[in-house]
Amino acid sequence: MKKRKRSTTAGIGPSWEVAKPTNSVYLFGMGLVLLVCISLLATQLAFFPFFSDNMDLYFHGLFIFAPLAVGALYYRLPVHLSYSVAVGVALWIHASLMPIDYYEKALAHPISAIMYILIGSLAFWFAAYGVKRVIAKHEQWGKSRLRTGMCFWAFEVVTTLVLNLVFSFLMIFFSGLTMPEMFSDPILTASQLLSVPSIIASTAINSVAFAAGMSFTDWLICKGEADEDNRALRRVFQRWLLLVVTAAFLISNSVSYCIETIRADRDADAQLTSQVDYLSAQLNEHLTREEAIKSNEERLILDKAQSVARILHNNPERSYDDGDFLRQIREALVLSSIAVCDESGTVVAEAEVDGEASLGYNFADNEETKKYLDLISGDVDHIVEGPRDSVSFDGATGQVRVFAGTPRTDDEGFIQVSIPGEEFQQALSAASVENLASSYSVGKDGVVLIFRGDKVISANDQEYIGETFETLFGIEEEDKEEAFRMVFSGEVLPVQEDEGFGVAYLKAARVGEYSVFVQIPADEIYANRTVTILLNAFIFLLIFASVFSLATILLNRVVVDGFSRTNDTLALITDGDLDQRINEHETIEFDSLSEGINTTVSALKGWINEAENRMEHELSTAKAIQESALPRTFPPFPEIETFDIYASMNAAKEVGGDFYDFFEIDDHTVGFLIADVSGKGVPASLFMMAAKTEIENYMSTGMELSQAILSANHHLCKGNDAGMFVTVWAATLDWRTGELTYCNAGHNFPLLRHGAGGPWEWLNKKCGLFLGTFETAKYRQQTLTLEPGDELVLYTDGVNEAFSVDEEEYGNDRLEAFLTDHADLHPRQMVEALRADVARWAEGAEQSDDITMLCLEYGVAPEVTGTMTVPADNSQIIPVRDMIHAELGKRLCPLAAQNALDIALEELFVNVCSYAYVNQEDQGTVTVNYLYTPDPRGMTIEIFDTGVAFNPLEHRRSEITDLDDIPVGGLGIMMATESVDDISYLRDGDCNRIVFTKRW
Repeated sequence: MKKRKRSTTAGIGPSWEVAKPTNSVYLFGMGLVLLVCISLLATQLAFFPFFSDNMDLYFHGLFIFAPLAVGALYYRLPVHLSYSVAVGVALWIHASLMPIDYYEKALAHPISAIMYILIGSLAFWFAAYGVKRVIAKHEQWGKSRLRTGMCFWAFEVVTTLVLNLVFSFLMIFFSGLTMPEMFSDPILTASQLLSVPSIIASTAINSVAFAAGMSFTDWLICKGEADEDNRALRRVFQRWLLLVVTAAFLISNSVSYCIETIRADRDADAQLTSQVDYLSAQLNEHLTREEAIKSNEERLILDKAQSVARILHNNPERSYDDGDFLRQIREALVLSSIAVCDESGTVVAEAEVDGEASLGYNFADNEETKKYLDLISGDVDHIVEGPRDSVSFDGATGQVRVFAGTPRTDDEGFIQVSIPGEEFQQALSAASVENLASSYSVGKDGVVLIFRGDKVISANDQEYIGETFETLFGIEEEDKEEAFRMVFSGEVLPVQEDEGFGVAYLKAARVGEYSVFVQIPADEIYANRTVTILLNAFIFLLIFASVFSLATILLNRVVVDGFSRTNDTLALITDGDLDQRINEHETIEFDSLSEGINTTVSALKGWINEAENRMEHELSTAKAIQESALPRTFPPFPEIETFDIYASMNAAKEVGGDFYDFFEIDDHTVGFLIADVSGKGVPASLFMMAAKTEIENYMSTGMELSQAILSANHHLCKGNDAGMFVTVWAATLDWRTGELTYCNAGHNFPLLRHGAGGPWEWLNKKCGLFLGTFETAKYRQQTLTLEPGDELVLYTDGVNEAFSVDEEEYGNDRLEAFLTDHADLHPRQMVEALRADVARWAEGAEQSDDITMLCLEYGVAPEVTGTMTVPADNSQIIPVRDMIHAELGKRLCPLAAQNALDIALEELFVNVCSYAYVNQEDQGTVTVNYLYTPDPRGMTIEIFDTGVAFNPLEHRRSEITDLDDIPVGGLGIMMATESVDDISYLRDGDCNRIVFTKRW
């Protein structure tokens, strides 16, 4: 074997007499360095020292530089810089997502993290480069392997010792840049750090340990270089298997650590959220109760004042000038005072519990009592005020009382009564929020604070009472606005704890002028993480060690058998059996080979099926294009409140020839139309697009409708070699005056209803032939005036010519009867109801033609709609309910109606989530649409899914005679059914549609 040439600049330490590493060793070493660095960052082991003095300002970060130092010894500078930057990015991500303490959050800035790693690794690289040059200059040092090894081990120890202190200084320096509020003078802090002997001692111990680890890594890499000539498959396989197993172990532990951290964060988030929500609800309940008690107390004293007025009215023969009668009333009603005033506001009779005389006092003489004169003028019918100081005869203030006044019914004037203010305050104290958090606990050391404004009024630790936001969190006045924005953002925020640099997690919410804060220490959140990670690491170690051993033992058999099975299968494929598949996935090579062969065979079979599937794909694309060309936003003109319009189109095949359209012509005129192209499929859809474009273009110019149809016909006739035609019913509506101008070019006669309850009338005037065939055809237009409440229904022959399974036609009579029975429906409801009725009529029969409908109602505001698609998960009822409640709030919906809608919505939504996708692997989605109608006021909600066919309305109350007969979920469906006015189910193709309506 030829001896390798020795390099004096490649190997260091034990590798001095070994040749320069090959690309394979480069790749192996780089992969190992990156895996070690990033896995250490992911598990935070990079910052755990072997020995620590437990001082907060000492940052043990050299563990991360140990593998980087090894890389510095062996790899070129550009390579070293590239993976140093990669480790810096990983450190930034780690410090942002999983900081070990508040101090480490200084590296949450990408520049700080990358520069920290880059400066440290460059220091190692230049130090190593300098030693290389020295040894190269004195070759005699390298003649002894022991001497060279000791030289480099001493170099690593000294370099590590010095750089450890340098990196601690760098850490504090970057902390001063990113967190100046913690380190106002980083230079001074670093000098203090270097002056502590215990820190230097612990640094030395850690440096020796790190250097030993680096030397061991030197030996591993140098041994790999020495074995490079041994290219046996077993050795190569073992080497790379060791890398893979090591990577799997590191990644598994890193992932496990990340999962545990994320789980703990989510649990903390959920716990904090639930605690904040609960406290907010309790706070709301206290405030509501306080308001209710206050209102009740005010009502009570007012009732007493009105009782006094009634007693005086019903006893005109009794004299109350001497006050005896009034004192009896005062004692009976448990009042502090009664004052009877005449029409001038002067007290003509009184009864005081403390005996103070107020006879002759005029309420107009004091600003506090002047307001009672409004009872005489009739500007108000009662007054309740307080608690406030009472006003004596001479204008001086007295006891705190609650007052009420009401007009006299026996004579001109008014009556004022009062009760002690202490009674009123005592009643209100039952709902006080000041004791809400006093006995509340969150975990072991969690803190609960309730602020009124900027001051703590309730806490689970009394030492916080009276503190302010600024004193608790150390926020300067100029930073307060940004701090409040972050705190009340809804996110869980890490904050510095009172002692040391630990992290605590905080969440807050506002309730009016009150704020709720809940804080949990990080130690409590991550209490179980370390034990779990150690247990997982032990399990992973056993698993991967077993995998490595078994893989090494079974190498020959697995590889040889794999090749044999592959060759046998290839022989069958060569004989023409294209259904054969190679399933060899033991290694990446076998997996790639199997995938390549299987892909080639699948491609051969795919080419055979491609021609069959191409047309179906093209038709699906054409359908999507056709549907996108039709207006699908409703209401299309929400700013116009004088009419409502809605339309739908359902093609009989993938694509169809029916279409509808509506568009603005000028600031007071809209155009709309419905059309039916002869034939079906792709030719009809292409002609439909051309016809839609031509008609809209000419109508949009504002020319007379008959001329626009004439011009469109002229252009459609040109080049129409296929002989296709289209029937059109087009119209323009001046929505200010109600003037409707229409032209019927061979289309079905529409129906017009006059007034809200009027009969339906067929607009059976023909205005010309269909478009596209006769270029000389003439067209005329008709005009009528719509009145508020008029409704127009347009349709294509797919509606009246729909056939049932008995081949019976739906017909015009049935269409007119349906519209008569549903004359109160607005456009959207009318179209959906008519489409559902036609679907029920043709159920079981193939749809023979495109079904298109358009409905316009004049004199009504457009209906408001909304939609939301969410995963089929019970928890998604919350955003859906929020969307519905947002619209109900805008429409001033009564609370009873909202509760009824909530019952139906939640029961039916949960029903869909439970049964629609029960046999499917994917979760599926649920679409919830709502429609608000202004007249009559109500909301219609549609729940739409693509799951298995399931009708939840099969079990009605009328069908159940015994509670034992109610199926699982049946009671909830009964409650939902009884909560709304209308409810229906429709299996529409592959979709379930549940529609229910609640009016108020």
